[in-house]
Amino acid sequence: MDVQPEGPLDLPEMDQDLLDIFVQEGNDILDHSDSVMAKLREAPQDRELIATLQRDLHTLKGGARMAGIGPIGDLTHAMESLLDATYDGHRSMDFASVEALERSYDSLHGLVQRIARREAIALPEAMIARLSALATGEEIPAQAAAAEPVAAEPRGERDPTVRGDAILEVEIE
Repeated sequence: MDVQPEGPLDLPEMDQDLLDIFVQEGNDILDHSDSVMAKLREAPQDRELIATLQRDLHTLKGGARMAGIGPIGDLTHAMESLLDATYDGHRSMDFASVEALERSYDSLHGLVQRIARREAIALPEAMIARLSALATGEEIPAQAAAAEPVAAEPRGERDPTVRGDAILEVEIE
């Protein structure tokens, strides 16, 4: 499981204005990607949906690299690699791949929110290892099998109805 560090965000040559622009654009891209992922879950072999996600991730990766946010750049690269392998026909978009992408998008949301609050972030190594194993068809390492998304809200405040939780708890009156 990937754990995020405590403390303030500390990036080399941190440009506050560039981080603000990245957060705004990152949220827009991720919101769009969420709607595409919902469609992909229903039509996992739809190449146009996969291509749309590839474009979104490529844009997000470029913004992260320009802002010096390596963990987001590396995670988006791993996600792109899985989508590339699927698009190119080297693997199918199965349940494990869709689930890994959904968890990765949840992590991206959490990382972007941490950047917005100027909280420290770390490389989500287990999640990247899982994505890489899925992309190449290798066995998924034990630590990567349990990769959990970076929490979008501070610990203890996560809404159980948010996509990505194992159980959807909704009370209907």
